[in-house]
Amino acid sequence: MSLFWMYAMALLLAVFVLVFVPLSRVKEKGARRTMMAIFLIVPLTAILLYQAFSNYDPEATGAGVDPVEDMVAGLESRLARDGGSAAEWSMLGRSYVTMGRFQEAVPVYARVNEMTNGEDPGVLIAYAESLALADRESLKHQGAELLDKALSINPMDARGLWWGGVSAMERGDDELATRRWRELLKLEPPEALAKTVREQLSRIGVQVPAPARTQAVGIPVEIEISEELAQQVNPNMVLYVFARSPGVAGPPLAVVRHVASDLPLSVELSQRNVMLANTVLADYEELRLVARISKSGSPGAQPGDFFGEVLYRTGSGAVDLLIDQVVP
Repeated sequence: MSLFWMYAMALLLAVFVLVFVPLSRVKEKGARRTMMAIFLIVPLTAILLYQAFSNYDPEATGAGVDPVEDMVAGLESRLARDGGSAAEWSMLGRSYVTMGRFQEAVPVYARVNEMTNGEDPGVLIAYAESLALADRESLKHQGAELLDKALSINPMDARGLWWGGVSAMERGDDELATRRWRELLKLEPPEALAKTVREQLSRIGVQVPAPARTQAVGIPVEIEISEELAQQVNPNMVLYVFARSPGVAGPPLAVVRHVASDLPLSVELSQRNVMLANTVLADYEELRLVARISKSGSPGAQPGDFFGEVLYRTGSGAVDLLIDQVVP
């Protein structure tokens, strides 16, 4: 398993642990439904994003790559031999948590906390999280102290606010839980987490209305390729359709992935295709729409790729986009 997959799995499991594990102890039907929704949404979203941007070839993967357990064992050996930095010990702690080895993660984070003089809010929260996963009662005692200190240093840490709310609720301090979870909602977390927070608040008698749904904006795009370039295209090349904010660098606002053999193609870019949870296409008066055939499969433009682009004004109807240029 490559380092990419190890980190991808770690990120997925971190979100899983953050929300699924606390909810698994809740008996209400609503919380159970939320738990299952999150369990499905997180990996499905990751897979869609990976499909949209990955240039990974599974058939090229070597058969002799070490599994995660071997990689973690290697990290353990190296840290035992060389000591290692706080960042390396934190990586070991995260690995233990993602593997469900919560009891082993606790002393690792205790060590990292000592190495950072108890002043790193991220470490304090990770330490409290590992304690909570190993023994939920710790949220009433040591874990609570760690979270309180972390939030005193960084009061707007989303993970700290989540666990801080859980800790307050465990201690019977509904007022503090409410305050912390309301602050978390102000950070506009992903809707799955926001929904969980609202349901937890509802359990302690605090009703927080869900935000009004933003009217969906669908942009119909008709894509064709010039006759000259069509003769140079391999039908298996990847075709990306992007929506970008004009004049703004960075990742696209929305993306759809196809293959060149789909041309001519009719697609619709909408909220279903946005890359970040807080992105609302309707908020943009203008969008730069780009269709690009990638020779390498990479979403980043490379010399020799074929592309076309057009400026779109919100509400102006269907767009005709011709691929007739070559990336220099």
